[in-house]
Amino acid sequence: MHVTSSEAAPAPRRERIRDLDALRGLLLVLMTVTHLPTRYNRYSHDLFGFVSSAEGFVFLSAFLSAVPLRARMLDGLRIPAGTFLRRAFRLYRYHMVILCLAFAVASLFTDHRALRNALGFFMDEPGKALLGAALLVYCPPLFDILPMYAVFLAATPLMLRVAQRFGPWVLLSISCALWSVGQLGGREWLQHVAGSAIGGLPRDAFGAFSLLGWQLLWVCALLLGVTPRVTEVATGALPRRVLYAAYGLTFGFLVLRYSVRDIQAYEWSRFFDKWQLGFGRLLNLICLSVVCVQRLRPLVTTWCGRALALLGRHSLFVFSAHLLLCTASTLVVSDPDAGLAKSEEVLLLVFNFVVLWGVAWLRELRKAQGAPAPVRHEFHATRDANV
Repeated sequence: MHVTSSEAAPAPRRERIRDLDALRGLLLVLMTVTHLPTRYNRYSHDLFGFVSSAEGFVFLSAFLSAVPLRARMLDGLRIPAGTFLRRAFRLYRYHMVILCLAFAVASLFTDHRALRNALGFFMDEPGKALLGAALLVYCPPLFDILPMYAVFLAATPLMLRVAQRFGPWVLLSISCALWSVGQLGGREWLQHVAGSAIGGLPRDAFGAFSLLGWQLLWVCALLLGVTPRVTEVATGALPRRVLYAAYGLTFGFLVLRYSVRDIQAYEWSRFFDKWQLGFGRLLNLICLSVVCVQRLRPLVTTWCGRALALLGRHSLFVFSAHLLLCTASTLVVSDPDAGLAKSEEVLLLVFNFVVLWGVAWLRELRKAQGAPAPVRHEFHATRDANV
């Protein structure tokens, strides 16, 4: 029987890998604990050494964005720039909506000390703050991750085209050169140029993350994502020297992380600088990734289970909700120096995670309506899979 196009069955939905979703959910949990105004953020930040949830999140997002393009890269086909630009614009819309909501809250509590510490520039100069936010040059604390991700997504087709035409080592060399410029003060120069163009922007208005530094992490993840058989190589048997080096360096970084109380007091602290993405952090992330993939990856699903996988499947919505919740949570802190009582902090954590899992659960119900049967696939990156 002939079937018309309108009667044809929809394309099957590819099944997601649960351990990757659980890992993304674990990163969301650590990020939320770090951003909430409780005493527990001192433990969740850089929990496994000099690696925070931000590094893992950016790396995993870039990797999953590149995996579906492996075949196109090998065949020399055109990279679909429109897809990445639409994703980038979608993130931009999400960023502007949640930032405007945060600005609305800030306009109602202009005398709140904790909120002023985060959104003080908007309270003093709302017009310039809105213009700077629209141009992505004003990124208050917590609201600087989505803009960075949107910029990297928009630049991804160009990055992959360079790797496709001239080779991956050319792209990596350019990325390393830009990273070096960032380490030598290039970010400060760009901030000066942008501040002069708009006028009146404070130095800390540009966000904490250096694009010149963090683009190297994005590029490395992209190149790994489009590399053939990278999954088989990563999960297979690696040379003992590589494993022993990864174990030793991971353990050494972990000991150093918890043995040095004030790392900023040392001259070599720039080696582990988070905002510029120092070389020590890159090395720590590589070694920790090898250890997790080789030995600890099955434990992620075992320990975290379905709850974290649910958060990971809807990370964009959960991440956006966590930004608003963390901003609103500052309102319960009347004195940032004194903080909250232990019982109040526990209640704050419980409330926030109940809301976040509620957001993910509602999104799961919505997507489950009319969803076609899944098909086994190695990896799958949807539009809202990467934050």
